[in-house]
Amino acid sequence: MSLIPIVQQWTGTWSAIIVVAVLGSICIKFATKAGFPEIWDKDIPNRQRFAIPIALGIGFSIIEILVGLVLRLPNIHVVFPFSIPVNLSGGIFLEILYHLIPVVTLTWLISTVILKGARKTQVFVAVAILASLWEPTMQIMGM
Repeated sequence: MSLIPIVQQWTGTWSAIIVVAVLGSICIKFATKAGFPEIWDKDIPNRQRFAIPIALGIGFSIIEILVGLVLRLPNIHVVFPFSIPVNLSGGIFLEILYHLIPVVTLTWLISTVILKGARKTQVFVAVAILASLWEPTMQIMGM
């Protein structure tokens, strides 16, 4: 019996959604202890909070679409309009699972606990790079 199908089936269950939502909420609550600013920190302008991430998201989406067309990747996507709720919920789920939880947890563990508050920026950058490589690595390996 392969573990991969079990993991793929588990991510669509209510128990998985609840576990990831609870862990994500905990990470948001304790992110400041890892050195992240408050979610609605008044020192962060709305341009940095909204405009830049939206522009980057659109840009990376266009790149992903073009790469998919050039490389003729298999179409594993849900057809429109059913793709809207699937991609919205799946995107939120995967961002929490692949980025929020590991980045906050590892940044806190390494920079706060192990390094006693030193090198928070360097630790964050290293952890963020590793977290960003996790999903594509899993896809390349067929997981």
